[in-house]
Amino acid sequence: SNTIDDVAWYKDNSSSKTHEVKKKSANGLGLCDMTGNVWEWCWDIDSSTVGTSTASCSARFIRGCSFDFPASSCVISSRFSHSSNVRYSNIGFRVVRTVTE
Repeated sequence: SNTIDDVAWYKDNSSSKTHEVKKKSANGLGLCDMTGNVWEWCWDIDSSTVGTSTASCSARFIRGCSFDFPASSCVISSRFSHSSNVRYSNIGFRVVRTVTE
């Protein structure tokens, strides 16, 4: 969507808290909650922290923005490297599964 309020919880509309998923519209690909609400941990490693091995790397990327960031940060390309042993209320992860019919 070209209208951030339709698809994301961010600083101006979140009341400074997380929200239940699927309360906003899906994006153009039919996916919900890809921006805003909470940053999401990704499997991508930041190889600049320690070598290039996944096993030896202590930093991973978070993407997507969160409820306490401005709308300008709520783009799918937003990402930051973070130590993988931190815990914050604005970082989460997405569980993905395949549905067999």
